[in-house]
Amino acid sequence: MRFAVLDCETTGFRKGDRIVELAAGVVENGAYLQTLHFRLHPGIPIPAEATAVHGYGDASVAGLEAFDAGKARELLDLLTGAEGPVYAHNVPFDLETILLPEFARVGADAAALAALPWSCTLKMARELWPGEPNDLGAVAERLGVEFHGAAHSATVDVDVLRRCVEQVIHRYAYRSHRGALTKPAPAQVAAPSSTVELVELAGAKAAPFLPRVKAAQEWAAGFVCADDADEANGHAALASIKRVQAEAEAERKACVEPVKAISSRIDTLYREAIARPCDVVRGEIEAKLQNYAAARLAAQRAAELEARHKLAAERAEAQRLAQLAALEKARIEAEAERARAAAQAAELEARRKGDAEAAAAAALAAAAAEAQVEAAKKAAEANSAEQAARVQDALAEVVSASSPVGPVKAQGATGGYAVKLVVRIVDPAKVPDVYWRPDLELVQRAVDQGARDIPGVVIDEQVQVSNRRRG
Repeated sequence: MRFAVLDCETTGFRKGDRIVELAAGVVENGAYLQTLHFRLHPGIPIPAEATAVHGYGDASVAGLEAFDAGKARELLDLLTGAEGPVYAHNVPFDLETILLPEFARVGADAAALAALPWSCTLKMARELWPGEPNDLGAVAERLGVEFHGAAHSATVDVDVLRRCVEQVIHRYAYRSHRGALTKPAPAQVAAPSSTVELVELAGAKAAPFLPRVKAAQEWAAGFVCADDADEANGHAALASIKRVQAEAEAERKACVEPVKAISSRIDTLYREAIARPCDVVRGEIEAKLQNYAAARLAAQRAAELEARHKLAAERAEAQRLAQLAALEKARIEAEAERARAAAQAAELEARRKGDAEAAAAAALAAAAAEAQVEAAKKAAEANSAEQAARVQDALAEVVSASSPVGPVKAQGATGGYAVKLVVRIVDPAKVPDVYWRPDLELVQRAVDQGARDIPGVVIDEQVQVSNRRRG
């Protein structure tokens, strides 16, 4: 029976995402009758997380063609020509999320595509191995199908899917051979004690196959398919060389299993005897560093609070003294103003009477009153400057108390801690519109830039410990 296989690599996993690579093929008797492969420009930016999966970024697809009606017709013709099931590993995604919207977007026959006999290998695998990983890689490993190339390449994935279908899933779907899907347990092989023994073992297992392979090469070089008998001989030779390959692959795996056993023992040694004890020591040291950093931070916060109380007291005292100075200044100015007015009146009266000596004395009295006013102003300014200096000194103490206490030093290493302000939104209704949805990242950025009083938000302090070795 013929069947088709298909795989897509895309810009994401939601409707509206586009294809960047598509591969499909029609298979019969283990051979591709027809294949199709598109590398495409999706028409939208490719997210970094998608690039990390399949390797296609905006730069690598620049200049490629987009998926269009012509390519949709090519794909539909290929899948229709299979005259059998169309396999994909996650049909709801490949068909419903990606292909049908793409067909609709370019005006192709989406209904004809949806009407094909789609068969989901992911659904089958979940029925066969419930509760286990059933992505294509896990299914292939379970069935002994190797990847010939990088996973998450459409051409590689579609060929792995084809071999999985040929081996087991196709028979399960159409002949109900569920038992065939149980992978036999690998034979237990005694692990060689050295690399030399391992190489000798592999050589001993490979040696009997070499003459058979050489004989097959010589026969194939002279083979000419000219009649029905030759065709039959060719099929027989093909079956023979397939058996040689299968037997040799089994022996190869028998050589590889001891390596796995050795590597497993090495992993256990490092993990149990070294890595885990080191993790325990690291945890103890980091916990003590964390506690010490928290204690230093608490002491710093107490010093800062004391400095702030002192600053508040200095400001209150400065305000009180400033008020007293203002009252004294006003009193002196009023008295000086009265004295100046009296002196000016006396001067006018003396001038009117022609008493030059009395007029001069009155002028001197007015000048003295003016000087008294100026002296009062200077005294008030000096007092204000003194109070401002005291407040500034108190403020400097607050700044000093609020500064990081610096690194924690030890022999051969230095580390420290930083205070990270972490927000928790406890009442979204109170969060201002500028931070709405509320967007936690936006609120965090505002706090990092100095915001401390945001309605509906609690700001917690977290101590972060770092440690770095000196060169």
